[in-house]
Amino acid sequence: MEKIKKLTKKQEAQLEVYKNKWLKIGLSTDQPSFEETKRIIDNVYIHLLQKQVVPVVVLDNPYDTWVAVCIYASEWDQVGNQIRNQVWDQIRNQVGNQIRNQIRNQIRNQVWDQVWDQVHNHVGGQVWGQVGDQVWDQVRRQVKRQLQNGKR
Repeated sequence: MEKIKKLTKKQEAQLEVYKNKWLKIGLSTDQPSFEETKRIIDNVYIHLLQKQVVPVVVLDNPYDTWVAVCIYASEWDQVGNQIRNQVWDQIRNQVGNQIRNQIRNQIRNQVWDQVWDQVHNHVGGQVWGQVGDQVWDQVRRQVKRQLQNGKR
């Protein structure tokens, strides 16, 4: 893009027109309509900030604006605290329940495995030893009896 070094006669003629136009706008105390204000703000958001448009609130004077900002901030703090507390409670409950269930299941499985191993090895060995001895004795006696009965 080439830099303009000299204005044309037509451009020089327009200087007075633009100067008067922008002085009138800049010195004006007329309040623009809500629609005009919203159009300007929307254009700033879309074309300069490259963001989505936002809700627009127009108040009568700076004092009313400051009061509205303070009220909004105060209410937002309350709403924010409520939302934070609700989300935190929900997360704490969900995560807490998951952790409790995982720990409970791990402990239950570990304890069950340890107890089962001890009972199975200790008691199982004793019971099977006693039952096995008793069954073996009975089978031996019965076979002996049948063999003795078969010999007669």
